[in-house]
Amino acid sequence: MKTVIANSVEQVESIRPLAIEWKEFCSCDQFGLEVDIDAFLCGLIELVVTEDSDLLLLIDGNEIIGIMGITKFQSPFGKEQVASEHYMFIKQGASVTGSKRLIDAAEEWAKAHRCSHLMMNASNAASELHDKVCKLYERLGLLKFETSYIKEIV
Repeated sequence: MKTVIANSVEQVESIRPLAIEWKEFCSCDQFGLEVDIDAFLCGLIELVVTEDSDLLLLIDGNEIIGIMGITKFQSPFGKEQVASEHYMFIKQGASVTGSKRLIDAAEEWAKAHRCSHLMMNASNAASELHDKVCKLYERLGLLKFETSYIKEIV
């Protein structure tokens, strides 16, 4: 397994099979959120073409088995630059090792972009593995920072 930074729209389009697998795996519908693969891929393209953001790809052989979007922003609390993870998904069967590899790649990306902090997210909407993801982050030395809530307005 290796991680690379996506550098083209074509690479993002090649993620479509993985995105479809993610759609079937995610739990967005319980929150009233509809998953649109085309919109999702457009969001990933934005990461590729926008300064201070990237899309990390986890590759095993010739297959993309994981993705992580990452952006850099100015901390609202001070002068620090923070790298923030978005859209992380790893194919089932490679989740523990793949997660660790993507998180290591995110830390390297953050260092290269002069960030002092790395923020990772765990979403109940992204999957039913929320609690396991939180435990993984804690084992890797991340501290719980924020809790979000959502309500569908009809």
